[in-house]
Amino acid sequence: MKILLLILGAPLWIPLLIACGAIALALFLVMFVIIFAFWIVLAAIAITSPVIKAVGIMYILNSDIVSGIAFIALGMILTGITILTFYGCIYTTKEFFGILRLKRYKL
Repeated sequence: MKILLLILGAPLWIPLLIACGAIALALFLVMFVIIFAFWIVLAAIAITSPVIKAVGIMYILNSDIVSGIAFIALGMILTGITILTFYGCIYTTKEFFGILRLKRYKL
């Protein structure tokens, strides 16, 4: 009787099992994409910082000293944000892959 109910219920539980697996895979991929997005933001800030400083130097060379100093100061601020973001990305990536290895977390 149990085998008969298991076989008759298969059209219901097999699609549900597939749906649960798809949701778990989607959540797993979303975590990878979020980590990747953190690193892309870091790269964007790191590329922008020297460009802003170069623009500031160009402004100073074109006799707009106040704007040039402001751009150079903004470039220095972006350099600090880059360093801070780098350590944040390293920490986040290590924690995510630590969860994947399940070394520290007992389920």
